[in-house]
Order: sequence, then structure tokens, then C-alpha cells
Amino acid sequence: MLMYNNIRKISMVAYALIYAANTFLQIPILGSISQILLLLAVLLTLPALAKTNRIVSVSLIVIAFVILISTGIPIKFWLEAFSRNAGLAALFITIPMLNIPFGYGNYQDELKRFAMKYLRSPWTFCMLVWILTHLFGVIILIGSIPLVFQLFYENSKLYNAEKQFTSALIHGQISGGFWSPVWSSMVIITYTLDIPWLQFIPIGLFLTLIFFICSMAWIYVSLKRSDAHRIEGEVGLQTNWHEIIMIVVLTVLPILLIVVLNYLSDISVTSVIPVVSLGYPILMALLMNKWKRYGNGMSDYYNVRI
Repeated sequence: MLMYNNIRKISMVAYALIYAANTFLQIPILGSISQILLLLAVLLTLPALAKTNRIVSVSLIVIAFVILISTGIPIKFWLEAFSRNAGLAALFITIPMLNIPFGYGNYQDELKRFAMKYLRSPWTFCMLVWILTHLFGVIILIGSIPLVFQLFYENSKLYNAEKQFTSALIHGQISGGFWSPVWSSMVIITYTLDIPWLQFIPIGLFLTLIFFICSMAWIYVSLKRSDAHRIEGEVGLQTNWHEIIMIVVLTVLPILLIVVLNYLSDISVTSVIPVVSLGYPILMALLMNKWKRYGNGMSDYYNVRI
């Protein structure tokens, strides 16, 4: 079983690496190798799926093969059809790597201290939770909820605002779907309709702002109707502003890299994201000299996340 899992994971990572490299190199033999690795990864992943997902996936694959056989399409088009969603596969394999740089420092503890010192109102506390969940969700998707929950749930009890805290978590997370390049809904729309992701950013940010205002208004009313209350700021706590700034940088920088690469090249966003996901943690490890933590993050990625 261990060998099976290792082969499955190695085939997935190897596929993502070759796909990302061939995004720029455009070498036909690498394209063929990546197709074979993708096929191997899919075949090895199917047994590991939950029963319902496995039945649906196998059924769709069988139906596709039946259609291809019945129409007499040559074998080369089989591989082309199979690799039609190659970018999506590489994207979802590599996205968890964007979370690695958040382990390069003690950022979670610093956020806790910041909240305890400066956020005395339950409403401003929920606002921070909303914004952080949204920003992290843009990068690490659903992983932002357990991350922010672990950070601030105990703090929410100090305000007696656990219900509103949960609302801020959920609202912040789902708002990422308006513009995040790694949300499956956005990826599928831009990929299948061949619409540049950059065109969605202005309207996406506008809708996010409207949703934020409505959400915070609802939370404000909910707080007024509840037993939530203000707290006194913690005396003596020191805020490391360098760490706070780094949190902002680590959240915003990968988005900027995706925007710049997508704007300066003719590469689709589904191909840009795997490149950024692979290169961004290495870049930050190089700049911050955090190779050991990068290694720990990659170990966690390999053993837990894929």
C-alpha cells in the first residue's frame, strides 16, 4: 500500500513539474511524457477515491471511450482528448504548495497578538476574520477556514461572538469565488470559454466589495441583537510589525505574480498558476533563507496534501 501511494504521488508531482516546464519549453516529447504521467496518475488515483466519486469518474471515462471508439477517432486524438484538461490537473495538484511560505515564520502567533491588542470591538474583530479568510482563501481555497478558525476561535469567545465569527469565516471564504484564479468555478469558466482571467478581476473585486459591505452590515446587526461586547486590549503585548507586513506580502505576492505572468505572456491562467505554485515557495525560501522550512513544507505537501 505504501509503495502504491508513493508511485501515485510521484507520478502526480512529476506530471506537474514536466507540465510547468513545458509551458515555456514547448518540447513535444515532454508533452507526450506528461500525457503518460497524467494517465498513470488518474488510473492510480481512481481506487483511492470515495465510492460515489469513483463510480461517477469511472462512468464518465467509460462513456468518453465508448464515444471515441464508436466514432472511429485515431488513437492520437484519444491522448489529446484525455489531456484536454491537463492544465486543470496540474493546477489542482500544485495549488497546496502556495501554502508553504506561510510556514516560514511565526505568523499565526503574531496575528493572535495583533487581534488581542488592537481589536476591542467584536465588529472590527469579525472584519479582520472576514478579510483574512478571504485573502487566504484566494490562495489556499477551503484551507483558509481551518487556518483562521484555529487562529481566532478562542478570541471570539472573549467577545461572546462565536456565531458572528463563524459567519465572517464562511462569508470571507465564499467571496473568493468572485475573482480568485484558483477557484474551480473561475478556472473552468476561463478555461472552457477561453476568456482571460484578467477581464474578471475588476468586476470580481467590485462584487467582492459589495458582498463585504452587505456581510459586515448583517454581522453588525447580528452583534447588536446578541450579547456580544467589547473587550479591553491586552496590556504589554508587543506587535512585531515586520511579521504583520510579511503576512500581507505572502498573501498578495503570488496573486501579483499570477497577474503579471498572465498579462505579459500568452500563457493561460491555468498554466500560469502551476508555474507560480512551484516557483513561489522556492523564491521566498531563497529570499528569506528558509530552506529547512521549505523542506518541511514540501514534506507535509507530499505526505498529507496529495
